[in-house]
Amino acid sequence: MLQVFKTKTSTIDEDITFRVFTPDSYKKGNSHYPVLYIMDGQNIFMDEDSVDGKSWNFSDYYEKYHAFLPEVIIVGIDCPLDNERRTALYIPFTKDFSNNESENYHAKVEGKGKQYLLVIIEELKPWIDSNFRTIPSARYTAIGGDSSAGVLSLYAIVKYPQVFSRFLSLSGAFYHWFDALEKEIDYSDFNFAYCYFDYGGKDCGRITSAEQFSKGNARLYDKLISHGFGDEQILYKGFPMDTHSNYCFGRRFPDALRWIFQDCMNSK
Repeated sequence: MLQVFKTKTSTIDEDITFRVFTPDSYKKGNSHYPVLYIMDGQNIFMDEDSVDGKSWNFSDYYEKYHAFLPEVIIVGIDCPLDNERRTALYIPFTKDFSNNESENYHAKVEGKGKQYLLVIIEELKPWIDSNFRTIPSARYTAIGGDSSAGVLSLYAIVKYPQVFSRFLSLSGAFYHWFDALEKEIDYSDFNFAYCYFDYGGKDCGRITSAEQFSKGNARLYDKLISHGFGDEQILYKGFPMDTHSNYCFGRRFPDALRWIFQDCMNSK
């Protein structure tokens, strides 16, 4: 079942629309479920809701293959339609690109990601936990997204290990923000359960090139390995022919979901 909600927030000047997807078994019993908070919520479930007419198409996938998916609640949080606002909302840092660091972008990003994350943690998550049968502990709470939303998801799991212990990133745009992310990782006592991150060989964003998508994700893998995490917790993949598109993100999302909730498969 998919339900849509709208709310005002007290932390940032953004109204939020979010979509709550519950598995079929939810209405049949009293079990409590893990939760994934994922960005760009309007792109996740159905084509008619997506920003460009093509979604990840998860609703159709679930209808056909739900027996092969973990039973989790998915909270899809809609993004702003304007790309500049979206980037600012998902990036927890500020950086000036006017020095031509990026060939494709020459402006300053003043990130609102830190404030936005507090909306999710302090306002949205308590509401979800009060209104749905969740398992609210960090052990069963995940966060994820694509591109810039991957940056926010990584920051969240490192900065708030008491809230999140699993994350997924599809073509995370880590490259230009990695120095700041690296410091957060080095100073954190995070200890995640499972994480998934990948990149497409033909990724191309407004700020990040295909080569930079690949390098940023490779640096993240090396950094996590250096902190003692191993392949039993990390799944890191490259898809040489994939573009930076909802079609490709949607094709990879079910496997990412299965990985980060692998210990929740067939548990209900």
